[in-house]
Amino acid sequence: MSQTEKFWHEIALLLEQDSLNGPPGDWNRFKIESFLIRFKEKLSLICRQDPSKAKLCRVSATRNGDIQEPGLSYHSFRRIFITRESQGNRTTRELFAIYLGFDSYEDFLAQKGLTTDPQPDDAASNVVAPPASKSFRVFPWTTSIGLIILAAVLLAWGSKGWIVSFQSNPPKVESRYLFIRNDDGIALLNLEKDSLLQLVSKTPFINGIEYDPEARMLYWANAHGGYLCVSRAKMNADFSGFEARTLNTRVTEPLGYPAGIALDIPNKRIYYADYGRSEISCFDYEGKLLAPSLVGRLQGKPSGIELDQANQILYYTDLSNHRIGRIYLQDMRHEPEFITNAGAFPDGPSLDTVRKVLYWACPLSNQIGWSPVPMPEPHLIDLPESPTALRIDAQTGELYYSQRNGNGVCVVRLQGDSLSPSPAKAPVLPAGGTTPGSIRMARIKH
Repeated sequence: MSQTEKFWHEIALLLEQDSLNGPPGDWNRFKIESFLIRFKEKLSLICRQDPSKAKLCRVSATRNGDIQEPGLSYHSFRRIFITRESQGNRTTRELFAIYLGFDSYEDFLAQKGLTTDPQPDDAASNVVAPPASKSFRVFPWTTSIGLIILAAVLLAWGSKGWIVSFQSNPPKVESRYLFIRNDDGIALLNLEKDSLLQLVSKTPFINGIEYDPEARMLYWANAHGGYLCVSRAKMNADFSGFEARTLNTRVTEPLGYPAGIALDIPNKRIYYADYGRSEISCFDYEGKLLAPSLVGRLQGKPSGIELDQANQILYYTDLSNHRIGRIYLQDMRHEPEFITNAGAFPDGPSLDTVRKVLYWACPLSNQIGWSPVPMPEPHLIDLPESPTALRIDAQTGELYYSQRNGNGVCVVRLQGDSLSPSPAKAPVLPAGGTTPGSIRMARIKH
């Protein structure tokens, strides 16, 4: 392996760790383009602060005093990491080394011990062998024929079962999906294939959505017409739709006004925010009412709820008091003012269980809110649009928010006290309809 090949091998490993999206050689177009936005924004910031690195990246100042955006296209990325048709030029290698925190390409090589190409271990490997005689040239050919015949015999008699076993048990590949509430019902977006499927139609008044991957069951709070209940349906094995016999299942009796729901999958429970009755209730998976009101009637209107499964803590957004409360389910200790001043109309909460951060949407003040859970302190980030609900992918750090007045779902990351990329440049995923709302993520192995 040459020095340049080893360089790109090391870069690929670092990108996999940096992005948590798996090896870059497996990325689809959406993952690549999302990465390139972050790549260019971070390099632009570095180059503004360090003229020597800007020179290595061939980034110069523009007429208005800003700097040019470091250049790398989607197709160049593919040629380097996926098709491996290219090893990039010197500037491209400088870009990746500096992006990953090194001073330069040369600094990367020095720190990784790649300053010189390795020499063969055995000096004798450089000795050119004398040409073989005619009789010895025939030997490899006849040996090859013999090996082919032997392999055929083995395949016929001894290895048929192994082949059948391998074909019947191919390695499973994980795919990420988003369940998205829209004005028609619920859409399913395959993030790996960029394909969209409308699962539930002609049901515009859906609020909370939850999914149990063990039972392949999708639950939703149905505020449509005379339903006012929690409904469910079972996904089929290939995740291409519902099993027909499970459709139109009403799990609970009519309720006040269904809002957010959360599943306690190990204990087979459904937690439910009743906006109309100002209560949070608990049912089992079959709709049996276990607790009509966890902590009594609330002094506000609960909307979105989120369960911290490991710690058995239920978070809920209080629309009327612009705050977020939490309930300790083990002893029902209640903190209605866990986070105050949470922005106008907080809704759609999501918990990052890795970084211990709670996120929420503020649709009336056009903001995204977040707070560390151990030491609650609200931070509000302004958006150019109104968000409805959020979903954080704790494994990748990607934050998804739905456009209340649009028809898509934006993808960003929290960087300090701001979002990256800026919301104006953030990738927008299709939602299958207008006014998208509640979002849920599922990881499925096929």
